[in-house]
Amino acid sequence: MGWHILQIIFWITAAFWLLAAAEMLRSILTLRHLPPLQSLPEPPPTLSVLIAVRDESARIEKTVRQILAQQAVALQLIVVNDRSRDATPQILGRLADEFQQLKTITIDHLPENWLGKCHAMHVGAHYASGEWLLFTDGDVWLAPDVAARAIAADGATSPAR
Repeated sequence: MGWHILQIIFWITAAFWLLAAAEMLRSILTLRHLPPLQSLPEPPPTLSVLIAVRDESARIEKTVRQILAQQAVALQLIVVNDRSRDATPQILGRLADEFQQLKTITIDHLPENWLGKCHAMHVGAHYASGEWLLFTDGDVWLAPDVAARAIAADGATSPAR
């Protein structure tokens, strides 16, 4: 009797994973890619990119440089250092001296009832001045035209329609 129950459980589990794989494949096949950038109006749209980081010294310099290389947008980069214990603050300080579009904010204390990343993004958003906001992580790298393509794909140059 126990062997039959195990077989039933096995087949139910297999069916679940098969359905999950089919749904994932369907999602991948229907995924829309951003269209190539045709044109954006002058002046370019303003974009504030917010990054919450904690102990990202191995990646943050490449990420900052890559984000600041975005094309066809007027970019403001806000990096919120959320209690890093590695060399992240020193790297951000050096980069802030090099790039005027970079604003760094340091969080030393996490308020009660907050999660670190949520709090960091909340704090950073108060400093954002762009028409558009992009919330991302310290280890995400973007193609140089992806922000402009995403804004253009929305069909408007400003979120206020």
